[in-house]
Amino acid sequence: MTRWMQRMKSGLRRMGEWISGHDVPVADEPLEAELVHSRRTRRPAVDVYESQDELLLVADVPGSRPDTTRVGVSGGQLSILARTEAVPDHRQLFGNDADADWHVAFDMPKDVDGGRSEASHRDGVLTVRLPKLPRPAPHRIPVRSGA
Repeated sequence: MTRWMQRMKSGLRRMGEWISGHDVPVADEPLEAELVHSRRTRRPAVDVYESQDELLLVADVPGSRPDTTRVGVSGGQLSILARTEAVPDHRQLFGNDADADWHVAFDMPKDVDGGRSEASHRDGVLTVRLPKLPRPAPHRIPVRSGA
């Protein structure tokens, strides 16, 4: 497991312990202020995969829609926020709380190109693709004599 993966798992675990059952305060950042107010939040299940070219995050955010889901990069952190809504004209008998939103954030690794990242949402599953920056080609540095 890479160091980044260990840091992310640790950060997600700490965040999950803090978020569980608590209100997340409104941050100064517009992304969080847009969705997180006084509603309860919970941490979504997030699977992270790594290939040579990208990191792939798959988050379960049932009850949310693409237009109520926000993914943003700010200050070296990736934030996922998704508002859930009750089904109109129906009373919920079983399932996730319709009045609690999904929220998770973690530090981005330095080798990810946040500007080329993409996200898609389908049937309550959010997929975020984070392309890696190209690695510099190895090269030899000439050594000169003298000072």
